[in-house]
Amino acid sequence: MAAGAKIGHGGAVTVAEETERHARQNMFTHLKEAVKRYRDTEFAEAAKWLSAAKDEKDLLKRTRSLMRGTWQDNVAMTVSSLTGLALGVLGGRFAPAKIVGPVPALSILGVLGFVGGLLLPGTMTMRNVVGLGGALFTAGSLIGAN
Repeated sequence: MAAGAKIGHGGAVTVAEETERHARQNMFTHLKEAVKRYRDTEFAEAAKWLSAAKDEKDLLKRTRSLMRGTWQDNVAMTVSSLTGLALGVLGGRFAPAKIVGPVPALSILGVLGFVGGLLLPGTMTMRNVVGLGGALFTAGSLIGAN
């Protein structure tokens, strides 16, 4: 088939466009399945670790450890928060256009980040990193614009 040939039921889709669309679908499907396998493995490992507790005291200790998170989780949330605040302040100073009263237009970006953090299907840390960054971006844009 020639490079510009039409395929399908009389449609105007070229072979190259159809091939590209198919490759993208396969790539995203593959990526989605890989993320699901990774998460399932993480959950299974956590469940095995919890079920390996010797007694109730050990189980409570392990549960607290999971709920508390790691130092890397705390660093990621701190960096996200400070970055969101700093970028919000700078954005508010350089683009102070207001929507209503003291609320700058850029604050919408922070709200999107906050809502995105709420809707993410990932770990609590990932959700907190995105949500805190968005919330503090909004706060920073309010500070910078006023």
